Amino acid sequence: MDVFDIFKIIFGIIITFFIIQFLLSFLSSYTQIGETSKQISSLVSFNKVLQDVYTTGIPTTFTLYDYDKIDFYEPPNMITKAGTLRIENPTVFVPEKNLLLYRGELDLEWWKFYFIYALPGTNILYVPMNNSPLVWNVMSNLTNILPSTERLDTKIMFGFGCNGSIYYFSTWERERFLNIIGYISTDYENLVDNDCSDVGIPQFYKIIRISTDYSEKPGVLIVPNTSNIGYVYVDGRPYLYKNPIDIVYAIFGGKGIYEYGNKEFFSKLGLAIDLKIRESQMLALKKGELCATYYNDFISILNQLKPLNNYTNELEMKIFSEKLSDSIEKYKELEVMGCE
Repeated sequence: MDVFDIFKIIFGIIITFFIIQFLLSFLSSYTQIGETSKQISSLVSFNKVLQDVYTTGIPTTFTLYDYDKIDFYEPPNMITKAGTLRIENPTVFVPEKNLLLYRGELDLEWWKFYFIYALPGTNILYVPMNNSPLVWNVMSNLTNILPSTERLDTKIMFGFGCNGSIYYFSTWERERFLNIIGYISTDYENLVDNDCSDVGIPQFYKIIRISTDYSEKPGVLIVPNTSNIGYVYVDGRPYLYKNPIDIVYAIFGGKGIYEYGNKEFFSKLGLAIDLKIRESQMLALKKGELCATYYNDFISILNQLKPLNNYTNELEMKIFSEKLSDSIEKYKELEVMGCE
């Protein structure tokens, strides 16, 4: 074997090495592309199902296999290792593999506001700190806006009261729990022990304390000022609420969804008011003098309601809540009078 043959062998080995390196690099890149493509496909599918639930109102469950690839959720954007996904409608989202997708709504009689829950199975554990009608009212309103999961695999269950870290009555569905709130409130002293500890509470449990007085408590504390207005404290951070959706935003999503959800709410409310005013003006001309009087009163209330949109201002939200209640009552009068 001469020198030239040895050179050819060495050269062949070098070339083979580089070819193998190239193939390994290519396969690695191809695998990464495949994984990224799979993640994108999963997230796009998730977003499509969210939109379907928002449109139809039909709840479902969803397996989000790549939930651990989600870096964070800053509404309306979900930031993932595969890129950014925009979720158009307000969505209360807690990343987990098995999710409940459910459309929540706030019914104002003359308009409905919709939003989406994307939550894992959760136990809601209420701890009423005192026996006030405001406490029971908040509990009832909040429960009523949370998902009903009787025919779904992923469950939202409700519990009540505790003794240390042992919680009672933690296996009720929403409708059943709403039915017994009145009974429990009448026997509060015998059924409720509000000396609760958060130590050792399992994952996916939400302890919600409700009190007419503020006190430094871990986790979630709701302090109602009136039947509609109050503050929810999440680890000490206050959020002003004007309806139970704000409480849901604060508890499950924090600042991001609280701010985005409120901006969407007031933006859509403004459009709904404009449309309702135009519709009412046309109907006032068609329905006769008596109906015209009611419609004009309704229009006046809507005009007063529209500029009230500072959701962090307590005084403004009190006025907003009053005007909103007035609009609902006036609309009901229109229905009773046969004007609608």
